[in-house]
Amino acid sequence: MANATAHVMTAREYIRTSATHRYMFVVIVDHTVYIVKFENLTSDMLVAFTSLQSRASSKGGGYALRFKRNNANRRAIVEMGEVVYKQPKSVWDAYYTDWKATHKGNRGDCAESFVAYHMFGIANHIKDQTSYKNDADVNGYQVKLDNASFAPQAYIMRG
Repeated sequence: MANATAHVMTAREYIRTSATHRYMFVVIVDHTVYIVKFENLTSDMLVAFTSLQSRASSKGGGYALRFKRNNANRRAIVEMGEVVYKQPKSVWDAYYTDWKATHKGNRGDCAESFVAYHMFGIANHIKDQTSYKNDADVNGYQVKLDNASFAPQAYIMRG
């Protein structure tokens, strides 16, 4: 496990090099799906929501800045940000099932599509491969689902 100083330095560098500080988190708390908006995510918030976790050797090894997946963290995000969408978890489950039947990708890709559709009315969001350093995911926002990896530490620290 990486040390706390490395975590703070990585979070600060991520914020410094990010194309946007506007985020929408998709979190599920107590059978409810939320989209929570942050207009100015800070490195202190990022440290609170993330940890540096080991990456699999198949993904290049090292560490990645990763969302902490626990209920206390999810609740903190809901309390600290602006809740812009709240529905029963079954809405997410149905969306994910339908999306998975017609798309290739992971739950994070689906979260981008979910936000694009429910927040901006974009029915057929196409995920691009643009780095967080160059552009946002959807309409000026980075989108993160709980347990998301923000980026590999080595990539972040390259500036």
